[in-house]
Amino acid sequence: MVLTNRFQLAIQLALMALSAHGAALVLAVLVLGQEELDLTIVQIGLILSSAGVGGLVVSLLAARFSAPLDKVNTVVLSLLLSCAAAGALAAVQSFWWAVVANGVLDGFITAGFIATATVRQARTPNVIMGRVGAASALANNLARVVGVAGVGVLLAAYGGRVALAADAALLGLAGLGLIIGGAAGHARRTSGRSGR
Repeated sequence: MVLTNRFQLAIQLALMALSAHGAALVLAVLVLGQEELDLTIVQIGLILSSAGVGGLVVSLLAARFSAPLDKVNTVVLSLLLSCAAAGALAAVQSFWWAVVANGVLDGFITAGFIATATVRQARTPNVIMGRVGAASALANNLARVVGVAGVGVLLAAYGGRVALAADAALLGLAGLGLIIGGAAGHARRTSGRSGR
């Protein structure tokens, strides 16, 4: 069903983009910090730590205000904002801007993970939720492997900024794919209700 249902496929591609991003980001930030911003190891560690702060803040807000998270539009918005934040991280010229951009980026990524899982759970029949979850976990782990390998190639050839720009493009494409898949799923549900 994950492959044949257009909405489920769009959700899965969004999850794979988020997973690939998470695995590849650390490598990209390390190269960006050392080779292009000439930062110390401590500064790079602080940039990476800021991601945890952004994710924690969003997680706390999601636990308190969960109602907007079961909508496809929230997932799309999270992905597109993640795209913008990754693009900003690719363009930073200083340590403090890198801290801010990475913190904001991880906040949007965390929102994307939470919203995507919430939307999938709401729209997947309970009887197949376990199998869909298992298939999703397999695909997400594959995306992590491909993400790390792909960013390694980009880093070796072009450096951290290009790798982060490619990451931003991946997140943006996932958001656009979900717009298409979500709209198609909504259209089918609407036509089904009108047919009854």
